[in-house]
Amino acid sequence: MVSHGSSPSLLEALSSDFLACKICLEQLRAPKTLPCLHTYCQDCLAQLADGGRVRCPECRETVPVPSEGVAAFKTNFFVNGLLDLVKARACGDLRAGKPACALCPLVGGTSAGGPATARCLDCADDLCQACADGHRCTRQTHTHRVVDLVGYRAGWYDEEARERQAAQCPQHPGEALRFLCQPCSQLLCRECRLDPHLDHPCLPLAEAVRARRPGLEGLLAGVDNNLVELEAVRRVEKEALARLREQAARVGTQVEEAAEGVLRALLAQKQENHLNPGGGGCSEPRSHHCTPAWVTRMKLRLKTK
Repeated sequence: MVSHGSSPSLLEALSSDFLACKICLEQLRAPKTLPCLHTYCQDCLAQLADGGRVRCPECRETVPVPSEGVAAFKTNFFVNGLLDLVKARACGDLRAGKPACALCPLVGGTSAGGPATARCLDCADDLCQACADGHRCTRQTHTHRVVDLVGYRAGWYDEEARERQAAQCPQHPGEALRFLCQPCSQLLCRECRLDPHLDHPCLPLAEAVRARRPGLEGLLAGVDNNLVELEAVRRVEKEALARLREQAARVGTQVEEAAEGVLRALLAQKQENHLNPGGGGCSEPRSHHCTPAWVTRMKLRLKTK
């Protein structure tokens, strides 16, 4: 746990660096992650999109924009969670233990919202007791998970909250992903199913999971087998590399020894050739042999004999 004394500096560091959009330099809004894993505001990406492509301002990688627009890029739910945490911790009412209900001002309640006692993990809203009870009963939100606010603030539901937010449609906030479009291999909510994918064959998620599970398990088994084979090949290559290095070391030693032997032979021959050891009555240095003057002297010597 972070102490209250260190919280302001931590919040400031998160807000100014990790949670700041590198395009607008403001706190991220509707954070979308590119395939290169850099995250920006959805509106900022929309402004950068040109000709169906967008270029990452940080790594300069150019990626295609989905046909549905930049809203179809993956939502960074981890950053969303941090944004919620920063907003909650920075709120004076929450630090005082009195968070306000997010729905009261929308339904004609107090303008500032009544004291919240619960939180909807799907909507990421704090709710008072009356709004929480109503939230559980409406047709649109009866499947939402409403939990005790104290437990949420203690971190008991962090993993569940991330999973539920990840299962929501990025184009229709609040709508859960319920179908799989088979031709597009895309997860759909009810609104997506009734609009652009109306003529496409779709399966409920549970049925799609059952249908695809055997194939995925087969792929995973194949991956495991490939990993075993790759590990065996890696060991063989590692052993071959070690043998090659040993051979290279031996060849290097042999080359050095041969070079030293040739060098010693050349030095010995140089000393031997300084004077002619053959005699023959010739005491001239061998370096004088075979010159024109030497040949003339030898011819004259042969004539006189």
